[in-house]
Amino acid sequence: MMDAEFSMSYGTLAGSTRTTRLLRLTDQAHGQKAPLVLISDLTDVGRSDILIRVRQVASLLTLRERPLYLVHWARPWREGGGERFSPLVRDLDALIRSVLPNAGAMHIATFGSGALIGFKWLAHCTREGNPVPVCSLSLLAPSLSVMGRAPRTSLASAPARSCVVTDMAGRAADWAETISLAARLPHPPEFIALDNPEHYLVARDTRTLTDTGPGEFIEFAGSWKQAWCDWLSAAEPDTARLAS
Repeated sequence: MMDAEFSMSYGTLAGSTRTTRLLRLTDQAHGQKAPLVLISDLTDVGRSDILIRVRQVASLLTLRERPLYLVHWARPWREGGGERFSPLVRDLDALIRSVLPNAGAMHIATFGSGALIGFKWLAHCTREGNPVPVCSLSLLAPSLSVMGRAPRTSLASAPARSCVVTDMAGRAADWAETISLAARLPHPPEFIALDNPEHYLVARDTRTLTDTGPGEFIEFAGSWKQAWCDWLSAAEPDTARLAS
């Protein structure tokens, strides 16, 4: 999709490199909340399905008076395309630091295989001795593989506050992968499992998650997106929460 079309559909182009586009989805002047950066799936046929869509999530977040940005890839990954991770990580880092140099702490949310780039970026920043102040990490329909590739990926740089959102319906292999990812995080995440658009489960304790279900859970009726937005607000840095 061309930049102009994508910008008209989602927001304003805030910065770009050869591989990566950073779009501003809301007015920067909105409120005093920490900005949220959405990292899209690497493919155009990713795991983030009808219950977890970038456009749906972004539409709700624009009503919450939070600076909102979307990372969009210049070219979706294809089977056997030979794409490399390192240029995306470097370009993402350059864009975030140039467009949001004084943002302070920020929230990160990844869609599908965008989790790969999110984790690799956090690890890169830590390795370079210039860590990003991330107050929360949300993994929406996460996958640590793309087009048959499952590179070694460290999760050690994930922040203390993290949230995993996954769709339970008919996705046995994806569910097992998501459980494995949640168990590898350095801090127990909030874990939300979706049944349908108006029904979701929240795990009481991620240690009770199994390959077949969420273990001990609390059942809710309503929109998971509203609950997730409330979780984001609770994860605000103290300075942003006091100023809002």
